[in-house]
Parts: sequence; C-alpha cells; structure tokens
Amino acid sequence: MNSLLIRAFFEGCGSLFQFTNSNNLMERISTLFKPFLNLLLLTFLGVSSLTAQSLTALQDESCGFDQRHKELLRTDPRYRQQVQEFDALVRNFDVSGKRGGGTLTVPVVVHVMETGTAITAITDEQVRDGIRWLNERYRKVPGTLGDGNGVDINMEFALAVRDPSGNCTNGITRRDMTGNATYMANGVFSDVSGISDASLKLLDVWPQTQYYNIWLISEFDNNNGGGGVQGYAFFSSSHGQPNDGTVMLVNAYKNPQGITLAHELGHAFNVYHTFEGDAGGTGCPTNGNCISDGDQVCDTPPHIRSNSDCNFSGTNGCDGGSAISLFKNNYMDYSGDQCQNMFTAGQNTRIQAAISGPRASFLAVNGNMALVPPGAPMLDFVASTALMCGTGQSVQLFDKSSCIPNTFIAGTGLSGITFSWSITNGTETHVSTQQNPVFTLNSAGVYNATVSITTGLGTYTRTEQGVVVVTAAPVAACTPTSTNECNCANTVNNVVFNTISNATSSSVNVAYTDFSCSQNTIVAVGSTYSLAVSLRGGGSGAESLNAYIDYNNNGVFEDPSERVASGSQPASSSGTIMANVTIPGTAVTNTLLRMRIYGEAGTLSASERACGSAFFIGDVEDYGVYISNTVAALSIAAAPGNTITYGTSVTFTPTPVNGGGAPVYSWLRNGVDVGTSATYVSNNLLPGETIQCSMASNLAGVISSPALSNTVTMVVTGPPLSEFNGSTTQLCAGSSVTFTDASLLSPTSWSWSFPGGTPSNSTAQNPVVSYASPGTYNVTLIASNGNGTGTTNTKTAYVHVLAVPTSGCSVTRTNTPTAGIGITNVQLNTINKTTVYNGAVMNDYTCSDVTTLSANTVYAISVTVGGSNDQWVRAYIDYNNDGDFVDAGEQIFAPAAGRGVRSGTFTTNASPTYGSLMRLRVISDFVNTTAGPCTSPVHYGQVEEYGVVFSAPAGIQVSARAFLEGPYKVSTGLMSDTLRQLALVPALEPYTNLGYSFSGGGGETVAPAVLAVTGGNAIVDWVVLELRDNATPTTVLASRSALLQRDGDVVGLDGTSALSFGLPAASYHVAVLHRNHLPIMTLTPVALSASPATVDFTVISTGTYGTGARKSFAGAFSTEALWAGDVNFDRTLKYTNQFNDRDLILVEIGGTVATNTVAGYLPTDVNLDGVVKYTNIYNDRDIILVNIGGTVATNTRVAQMP
Repeated sequence: MNSLLIRAFFEGCGSLFQFTNSNNLMERISTLFKPFLNLLLLTFLGVSSLTAQSLTALQDESCGFDQRHKELLRTDPRYRQQVQEFDALVRNFDVSGKRGGGTLTVPVVVHVMETGTAITAITDEQVRDGIRWLNERYRKVPGTLGDGNGVDINMEFALAVRDPSGNCTNGITRRDMTGNATYMANGVFSDVSGISDASLKLLDVWPQTQYYNIWLISEFDNNNGGGGVQGYAFFSSSHGQPNDGTVMLVNAYKNPQGITLAHELGHAFNVYHTFEGDAGGTGCPTNGNCISDGDQVCDTPPHIRSNSDCNFSGTNGCDGGSAISLFKNNYMDYSGDQCQNMFTAGQNTRIQAAISGPRASFLAVNGNMALVPPGAPMLDFVASTALMCGTGQSVQLFDKSSCIPNTFIAGTGLSGITFSWSITNGTETHVSTQQNPVFTLNSAGVYNATVSITTGLGTYTRTEQGVVVVTAAPVAACTPTSTNECNCANTVNNVVFNTISNATSSSVNVAYTDFSCSQNTIVAVGSTYSLAVSLRGGGSGAESLNAYIDYNNNGVFEDPSERVASGSQPASSSGTIMANVTIPGTAVTNTLLRMRIYGEAGTLSASERACGSAFFIGDVEDYGVYISNTVAALSIAAAPGNTITYGTSVTFTPTPVNGGGAPVYSWLRNGVDVGTSATYVSNNLLPGETIQCSMASNLAGVISSPALSNTVTMVVTGPPLSEFNGSTTQLCAGSSVTFTDASLLSPTSWSWSFPGGTPSNSTAQNPVVSYASPGTYNVTLIASNGNGTGTTNTKTAYVHVLAVPTSGCSVTRTNTPTAGIGITNVQLNTINKTTVYNGAVMNDYTCSDVTTLSANTVYAISVTVGGSNDQWVRAYIDYNNDGDFVDAGEQIFAPAAGRGVRSGTFTTNASPTYGSLMRLRVISDFVNTTAGPCTSPVHYGQVEEYGVVFSAPAGIQVSARAFLEGPYKVSTGLMSDTLRQLALVPALEPYTNLGYSFSGGGGETVAPAVLAVTGGNAIVDWVVLELRDNATPTTVLASRSALLQRDGDVVGLDGTSALSFGLPAASYHVAVLHRNHLPIMTLTPVALSASPATVDFTVISTGTYGTGARKSFAGAFSTEALWAGDVNFDRTLKYTNQFNDRDLILVEIGGTVATNTVAGYLPTDVNLDGVVKYTNIYNDRDIILVNIGGTVATNTRVAQMP
C-alpha cells in the first residue's frame, strides 16, 4: 500500500515540476495529485483489495450523459418507458434480419454558437474534418485513428445538403451569441452556471426527426472550454423531441485526437457507458445478468471507469482479472482519447436497433430528403496533400462540392449520385468512380485532376490544374547529434510556415528529426510568408533558434545568406519567435528544398550547424519547401472595408496571381457558395460573417490551384435587427408563452408589447407572458443598443388563445394497469403522442397537444394499446362542446377489439364550429367492460384527451390560369420548370422581401413534396393573386401568394387546390402578379363564390384591363402571356435611362465582363432558367429590348393596371 502511495505522489510531482505556467499552476496541482487523494479515499472506503485499475477511478465527469439521462428517467415517464421498451426490444434484435445490408447515412446539422473569440473559433473545413474523423472511427477506416479493434458500425454521418426550407446548405449554421450575457460569461449549464439546454436549442434547431442536431459551444459552467464536461447527448427516446441532439465544446470537436463526438453519438444511438452502474467510480457494476445489468452488453466486461490515460498495466478487478484493454480501447469508457478505437459487436447491436427503430426517420429510405441534392452543385475538390515526396505514394482527392452529400471517406457516395474522376501528369493517368478517391502516383510531375458528378439534375464537370506535385526528396544534408536527449524542457515544439503546422514535444528534445517529406509546403518566388517557431527554455538555460532554407540546394545551410530566422527564449519560459520570409528570385525552383530549424540550449556554433560537433541539448528539425514561379494565389479586399454599419453595400474584389486568362471564381459566404462573378456585392452582411474566394486557374503548368483567398471577417455595428420566437403560438386561456429574443447586432435593451397579455409590456430580454382571454394577439419587439433603436418587429396574429373546452365525464379505475394493457400512442393528423401504459386513468392533453382539422375531410387515426391482451378502443370528438361525447356523429373511431396498433379512418363533421377548441377523447379498456365514452369504472383502462380545432373554410375560390413569357415554350404549350429542377424555387414566398404589401396574405410556405412533382403540374414559380374592388379596382381587397404550374394553373400551397379567400361571394377584379413580369387584371369583374370560378388569362377571350396587357404567341401552341422583363418590379419595362431593367442584369453578373453569368433565384433571371446572362444565347437582356419594340432603346412598356 505504501509503495502505491509513494508512486502516485512522485508521478504527480514529476509532471508538476515540468509545468511552469503559473496561470494554471493550481489547476495542474489539483489534477496531478488526484490519484494520490483518490487512493487515500478508496482506502478509507474499504476497497483497497481491488486492483490498480480501480484505485485510480475517481475523476471529474467528462460526459454529461449520465446526469441528464437519469434526470429524464426520473421526471419524464414517456422517456423512461421508451428506454425500458428499447432495452427489452434490443435483447432479441437480429442485426442481419432487421437491419439489412448496405451502409446507412445519417444527416447532420452543426450549429456553431459563436462568442466572437478564440474559444468558438472553428472553420467550416474543421467542421467537415470532425465529420470525417467521426466516420473514420465508426467505419474503422484503415490507417486512421479509427483503425484498431472492434467492429465496423456500417453507418456514416453526412452534413445535410438540403435545409428545412428545401434550399442547398452546407449543413453548418452559425449563431452570434454576443448578445446573450449568460452564455458569454458561462456557456451552457452543466452543474453550476450557464444558459439551459432548452434555451440553447430554442435559438437554433432544425427538425429533430429529419436532422441530427449538434451544437458546438464555448464552455460548460465557465470551464473556459477546458477540463470537466466535454459534451452530452440523449438516447433515441428523445428522438424528435426539443431536447434531442448533442451539445459539445468547440475545442473538443476540433481536436483531431478527440473521441468526444464518437462517444456522444454512441449515446445518441442508445449505447451506455461501458462502466454503467459503477456508482460514480466507487464500486464495481452489478453484472449478474449481462443482458440486463450494467451497460446491457455482454461483450464488454463490468469495470470501474478509467482515468484519462492509456495505462494498460494491471487487470480488471471487477470480473476476476480480465484484460484492461477489453474496455480501455472502447469509445464509451473514460480512458485516454489516443487509445480509444472501438465499439463491440454488442454495442453495434444497440446502435443498429436504434437507427432501424426509433431513429429510422433519419434515413432516406423512409422519405427523409435532407441528403437529397435540391439544386445544381458548385463543384470543388481538394487533395489530401499538395506535394508528395517521391513516387509510389498515395493521395486522396476529397469532393468539396456544394449541395452534394459527403461522408469524407472512401466510397462511391450516396445513392443517385455518381462520380467520374481522372488525374494525370501527361505521362500517367488514373480514373475512379469513388466520391473521395485514392490514387497511387508512380511518376514525378505536376498533376491535373477532373471530376464529373451526375445527379438527378444533370452532369457537372470541373478541372483543376496542379492539384498535386510529385517530386524527389530533398538533397541530403548532414545529420546533427546531441550529447543530451532528455526530458530537459529545452525544445523546439511547434513550427508554422505557410501550410506547415507541426507540433512536437515541449519537454523532450530529439537530436534530429527529418520531416521534409511529411511536412512540406509550396511557396512562390517573391512572396513573403510568416514563420513562427515555438521554443521552450528549460532549467539548463535559454533556447536559441536559427532557421535556414537551403535555397541553392547544395545540402549546406550557409550563414547568413540562407538564414531566415533567429532568436532566443529565456530559461524557464516558453514563447514564439516570429519572422517574415521573402523567397528570393535566386532560389532553386521546382525542387523540394530543406528548411532546417536548429534549437540549442545556448548559442549555436558553426561547428554544430555543420554537424562537426554534437549539440549540448539539441532539437533540430527539417522541413520541405518547394519554390515555384507558377503558384496560384489569390487575395480579396472589401470596399469600403470590413468594419461597417449594417446595411452598407460592400464590394469584394479579387486580386489573382497566376490565374491565367480566364480564372474561375467561387465566392463563399460563411463557407456556402454564393456566386461565380468577378466580384461579390452584399448589403446585408452580419457580424462575424466571413467572405472568402476560391480561384481555379487556367494557366498551363500552374500549381496550388484552386487557390483560396484570405478570409474577410465582418465587423458590423448598428441598431439591432429585432427578432424573437415564442415557445408556443397556440395555447389555452390561462396559459403562458416564453418569448425568446433572437435579435441580431447585440441588443442591450428590449421593449416588448403584448396586447391581451400579462404583462402587456416588458423590458426583459426573454419575458414570460400569460393570456387570460381567448383571442388572436399581435406581439411587437423593438430591440435597442448603444447605436440606437432597432427595427420594429410586429408579428400579426402571432398568438392564438383558445377557450378551454367543457370538461367531459370523469372515469375511475378499479385496478392498477399491468404491462401489456393501456394506451401507449395516439396519432391523428399532427398529433403523435407516446405515453406510458401505467399512467393516470384520466390524462388531459387538450391544451398541450392540439391539431387543426378541416370539415368534411377523411383522416387516418391510430391508437396503440398493449400487445398482450385484447382491448376495446373508442375515440370521440365533442363537436357541440357539451362534454358528453354521446351526440350523433361524435364517435369517430370504433375498431374491433384487439391488441397493438388499432387503426382506421373517419370523416369529420360537414359543418363544425370553427375556431373553437374541442375535446378529442380516446378511451380503452380490457374487454371485460362495456365500450363507451364514459365507461366507469374501467378495469385496467385509460382516458386520453387531446385538442381539436376546425379551420374555417374559404369564403370564395378562384381557379386562375396564366403563362409567363420568360419560361413559356410555344413548341410544347408548357412553361419550363428549370428553377424547380435546380431546387431554386424558395420554400417561402419571395414577394414580401420585394416590398409587396399583402392584404391578408404573405409569408406562405410550400412543402418540399409539392416542389417534387414533375410533368405538367410541376411548379414553375411563385405568383401573387389579387382580388380588387368591383367599383374601384385600384383597391386591393385581398391578396395571397400562390404557385404557378407548367400548364399555367395557379394553385394553392398544396400544389393542387384552387385559391381561397375569406371574402363574401360577390364580383371582383382578378389580377396576377409576378416578380419580373408585368401584371395583368381582368377587364370586368368576375363573380366569385364558394365554388371555384375559372379565370383563364391564357386565352384572348378573357378580357384584360388596358391595351396590350399580354404578349401574344403564335405557333403550335398559341397563347397569351405576361410580358417579361420587369426586373426591378416597378411595373414598367425600361431598357435605358434611369431605373431601367437592363443595367440590373449587368450589375448582377459583376458589372464589367459581359459574358459572366450568375446562378440562382434572382429577379434578373428574366427567362427563369436559373442563370443570369447579359449576352450570348438565352440571355436575359434581349427580352427587354424586344418587348419595348426592339428598335428604339428609350421606349418603355407600362403595366396595364389601374
């Protein structure tokens, strides 16, 4: 015992004596002496007979899963029941029989909650790296940190390519948190301080049944992103719930050696810690039955949690002496990150059961579109290394294309997307169909690469020059030696030069290490690069630095002509020596040269430099530098600058080097492709947003293409942009809503207005407001800061307060429910409620689980009951709100007695009361009682009540029809749906952002399924339908956004229905508006009623207001169409002079090079083909000229509207 105490003490001291940073001294002392203190505590606890493994167990929690999981088990019956059901299910789960073959892919979205400081600094590339490392571990990719023991999970993760609105995305969001004082001070709450889990996730979340959400945060409990909790997740019992997802430190995520993400995703797919049940590290877990005890996996032994190390000495004291490696290599232990590399087959069974069961909605096979490209990609790729030292080595090309899902490991990609690669230096050529292929290059030279990607939308190709250079190893140089190689703390411990970044030990020096073939970089003649060398001066004296580049390639480091940096770090201190290195024109080019970094305790002598004598305490490192005259490079500048007031228009301009005659630019905003024009212009930049540009050169022989520019980070000030969210927008009278400020530009004060609420006004950041009376209420927020009063954000009819319906009859129960009896799930329309079988007899969810139904409509309903005994089930809607459920038509569902899922359909009442909350009662019991709404007492049964609201039908309906000139094809009689095919049609109507003021409409959205329809009913674009006053047609009585189909039908948001308006039956002028076509209106009023009236603007017989309001087409399918070209939405076509439509097209493509193009959903895309063109075939400019007459440029065409 004494020997163990002494050993623990001196091991701690030995590390402490090498740690000289006084700022962290006390933290280090606490950490290093913990084994000593733990050993004493365990002795007092009477467990000294356990082996050394258990004696070092007590430590801080690095994972917050246990605490949060146990809290949910204690407080959430639904979560507890689903955990129990899963644990029972998985015991009989057949992976091969139920999982099937093939790799499953889970869509992920990463939310970066930014503080604007280093603690949350993470690039999009680092986010992608984190996904790659995760997949390497789950797929056990050879040669990576995932290689090792255990099984291949055969499941991968990919950043989503389709956002909830159906647009292309990179799967990364960023939230400026500088306005949240609690988060900025403490991060997220774990045990002590910070914002709550619920508050964090309310700020930024994507639907949790479609995407696995990961939040990257600054810190837990003010831990500065360091020790303690690194992250947490929840079992699949939280799938689709507001708390689901992983929360983890940015620092932990971007650590290449870290396993936090792999560990937390294990929890997300229902894997326990391997030490489950070890009582916080104080005792061995119970393991009488490995199927139900501990971590409920039989191929992981019971054990006490490990310390964060990779010490494999000793044996497992909890099972009679098994090898410690059986758990220390496991991702779900607390051992050191560097030795964790496996899941077991038993853990894999739990993971497969989770993805096949409760988390199955993540999968594309079940209709999830998150990984289905919604639009054309912008192709990009990068090599794993730009320079290879010697032939016969391998390089991997990584696809970085936008809107293409990627797991960043080898494979052919996801279903429906194919890849065709080639790489050549003119001598040898290789091809591949992998998404991220690996090539072995057998001859020297500069390699160019080409990729073609085929999706359901077409084939896209990109060639990049000089992606890889294969060259010979540097010429040999002398090998330094050292008298002392020791733990002396005189070291060179980090070298950063251009793309080289190499960290080595800060304590132990190595006489000589040759990194020239593994750590090298390409630089350009005449350019200047920063060299940073980190040194540590130990107790033996100061550490000197001398750095050289062998510019003349003779294997000798000549002083001073080849010296590029020098300096010294005082004894017992650490620091970094900085130097600027300008590459001389006299240097040998197109050859890998040596850069030698000399570190010595004391002064470097000429003899030591030439290897004529040994160093005292030497630490010498060689790196590779390849110098070329044809290196592609790019810089960008912002005008008027990167520090602006919000709303300022900023122009970003590139300056290329070796770009060739026609470089191709790709502009990136926050890592997302935003255009390919010669410049990028924006007037809505936000704080912390980044702009970067990639340039693909077409210069022959160029290397390092594409070149990535510097990153411009925006500093934006100004009054806040007011924004908020409500915890709910529909509630019962007497309930409350929590409003959460989501304003941008760092607000410091808030002015809220809550008509009908208590309080009616508030200055709190996140107020809680109660509503006593039924009604529909507006909410207004004006946020302010030191720069002034922000925007006024009023959300009209935002809160809907419903009267609590009349209570129904009460039911009692004679027996406590047992397993196999009771209601466990109810589904109707948007209600999908899972409950516990043994809950209360009366369960009132009327105000918390509400769905909106339509009159005289068929709906599916299902009620899940126990699987062991037959039960009767009945469902009722209290249509007249009298509480008895016995009136004619109120019973809606009465299936035959049975067990499991009871399902069917029903038709709602043809004329229910609209806008009132009604009770939906679901009741079930064992078959020995009589079925009825008020059966009492029931034997084992339950009653669950939900809320139903009927939406009022439209007063009048219109079936309009119209063609747009831009996309119309006279040869087919249909319009082109290219915007839809390219996934450019937005999910949200575009007219509000264009400044159009709706009358009763606005803010409409369309579901992705509607935009997936093809053929004649495919969606072309959004339009606006107006109803105008009979006598005064300048007065718009109602307007709303609608969808325009290829065959001209103007339909509702479901893609099929006529448009409805809440106006009385009468005669109205009908008008159709489009964002870049001239509007049209009927000449005479049209009688409208509840039955849809047809208004066909495509035929000449439908009279239109004014003269020449439509353009006539002659040909196979002659028709009438709206005039194209109203780019600025001012109801006038102008080709020249002030406010003309033509110049906007030129500006859109960059303003200087007429042949440039820009892709996107843009008003300048007059012909709606998804590409803005100023010249050449299918350009958008000439349409305007033709439509004003074609000869006199100053002519105009004005919309024929009153």
